[in-house]
Amino acid sequence: MANDALVPYDADPHDLRQAEAFLQLLCDQSHIDDYEVSRATAAVRQSGQRFDVVLLELGLIDQHTLSNALAAFYGLDYESTAADTLERMTLEGVERNALNRFRLVPLRDDDHTLHVAAPDPFAVDAVRSLAHPTKKRMRIILRHPAWIDEALAQFDSGSTNGVAASSDNKTASAEDVSRLRDLVSDAPVVRLVSRLLNLAAQHSASDIHFEPFGDRVRVRFRIDGVTRDVEWLAADLEQAVVSRIKILAGLDIAERRLPQDGRAHHTMAGRNFDLRVSTIPVRDGESAVIRLLASDQGVITTSELGFDSFATGFLDDVFRLPNGVVLVTGPTGSGKTTTLFSVLSRIDTAERTQFTIEDHVEYRIRGVNQVQTNAAIRLDFASSLRSILRQDPDVVMIGEMRDHETAEIALRAALTGHLVLSTMHTNSAVGAVTRLRELGLPPFLISGTLSGVIAQRICRTLCDHCAVPCVETQQWLLANADEHGAEIGDMERASCRRAVGCSHCAGTGYVGRSVVAETLVIDEAIEDLILSGASERAIAAKGQENGMTQMAASAVLKVASGETSLAEIQRCVRL
Repeated sequence: MANDALVPYDADPHDLRQAEAFLQLLCDQSHIDDYEVSRATAAVRQSGQRFDVVLLELGLIDQHTLSNALAAFYGLDYESTAADTLERMTLEGVERNALNRFRLVPLRDDDHTLHVAAPDPFAVDAVRSLAHPTKKRMRIILRHPAWIDEALAQFDSGSTNGVAASSDNKTASAEDVSRLRDLVSDAPVVRLVSRLLNLAAQHSASDIHFEPFGDRVRVRFRIDGVTRDVEWLAADLEQAVVSRIKILAGLDIAERRLPQDGRAHHTMAGRNFDLRVSTIPVRDGESAVIRLLASDQGVITTSELGFDSFATGFLDDVFRLPNGVVLVTGPTGSGKTTTLFSVLSRIDTAERTQFTIEDHVEYRIRGVNQVQTNAAIRLDFASSLRSILRQDPDVVMIGEMRDHETAEIALRAALTGHLVLSTMHTNSAVGAVTRLRELGLPPFLISGTLSGVIAQRICRTLCDHCAVPCVETQQWLLANADEHGAEIGDMERASCRRAVGCSHCAGTGYVGRSVVAETLVIDEAIEDLILSGASERAIAAKGQENGMTQMAASAVLKVASGETSLAEIQRCVRL
């Protein structure tokens, strides 16, 4: 295809012949296989969408590979990185709004040729709209869509430099706020934030982190509990992007001295999400974090969480308990709330009244009365629990036992016939007993109400498409399994694997997560030990006699089964 005409090519994203030819090119280059060609072709015909959009939405190819292949197919140049210095070019007869609308970035003007960056080859009409008033031949250079959005936003953010330099994290003036509002309503900034939200949803990210570091802003996703760098934004975009996030969450864009928290509802990738937004001032600006919670996500069942047989048996019995206290412990992000809700979802709401007290309501369960705490009006865990107990509940779930008052009310509620579920921050199941003692609760109250404790962590599971056998891991198990209390059995039959990385797992080697846990069931013998003030070691020893698997042993067994890797459990569990 010639590249020296006024508009150098002709591309139609809805032309089925072009779509089929392009898909075959991808197959010939081994980017997709025959099955994926058939799948994409059927999706294009049924949906009527652009074939490049279909490929991305189906997850068959990444944006960089797609742009490179499109450039080769239509005879264009593709530059994955910005080697040139951007200038805020003023084109005679072309309005800046038109460039924003068409997503075109003028790069260089060489006499009769205008070099223009575009996110895809299908902006033929947009290219013609530039070619006509400028009377220049167009040389189209494909660039990554993220680069296009950032460049346009950077062009339009030129007037904000004065605001950022003079504010020094102080409250902005009315004039500054007005300029910020105008800036964040511009299409490039809106598209940039929207694109990152959609990308996070497509990759099943739980959080998006925006972290300013002087000359750049780092954007990271937390996926399966691990943060990954996604891209870097220009420093000029920091205030515009954070202000756009604040507006989405209903926060004050003029306040840059204090942390703020907000929430919003957003639709991404065809799904509804609740967004929890947190901002905090840091040295080089404001750090912002967006937590994504799928509104339509159902509660995960206990069988899907990955507990061992001993823990599963205990959880299967919890929802039948008439009263008592069940605790789930672990660090932040270890899935404690998910485990509790998996139990709550199995309780018959027609026969038993349920209440929850949560710092943030993450899951919504039909038939359960959910109370969200609010520190501003002194609606904390303790005051909420007192009020709930006057509502004649059968089951109460408390987001966290963090103080003496809440813990005492909860345990005394269990004494009077209520089933209480809650979480604590301890490193082991037995550690929950020590924590309750530290909160000042008497031994008789702990031993008389505590029914069981689950301590848990979450480890990533290996991608079945690329994981490979690992002899080194098998050798490590032979040497160390007994030390950690794991009974592996016939080691020659162990299925030890390690992570490799492929297109299905975004190069990480892992897809999804599974629980590593230890479960302490309180029987009469352990009640006596608690009542007598026995040590953690003595209580743990009795628990193991009753069938409790220690955390390290549970992790080692998951490695032996090939569910995860040795490197992953060493990241999550102390061995």
